Amino acid sequence: MISNKFELVVMMAERLVVQASVDSLVLFTVEGQLAVFANHAPLMATLEPGVLQYRRDGITRKLAVSGGFLEVLNNQAKVFAFTAEKPEEIDLTRAMQAKQKAEGILEHSAAEKDMIKAQTALKRALARISAAKR
Repeated sequence: MISNKFELVVMMAERLVVQASVDSLVLFTVEGQLAVFANHAPLMATLEPGVLQYRRDGITRKLAVSGGFLEVLNNQAKVFAFTAEKPEEIDLTRAMQAKQKAEGILEHSAAEKDMIKAQTALKRALARISAAKR
């Protein structure tokens, strides 16, 4: 019988964030949104800042991820994240302030370097806000 679960490991340089047997994984890559299920084909992808969602025991859980890499191999998905935060770890007030600051820079800056940094900061702030709201 083929299992409908696979192993998910989400880690940062300084800590292991999640290690669990899951039913599905949905996250954002540089090429768009990606869903991973059991027995998925081998894959490597670069992650965009966004909300990572995984389903385990009928419950969908979220993490705010600021980017990183995904490896899918042998019924295991490994996420190597620059940062990954659980909803209870996110300071929503701080995330809202970061969003406002990034939007202000995008409205008033003409420098391309500032615009790129602000766009990334905005994506990260929106991911944190979305993950924090249940």
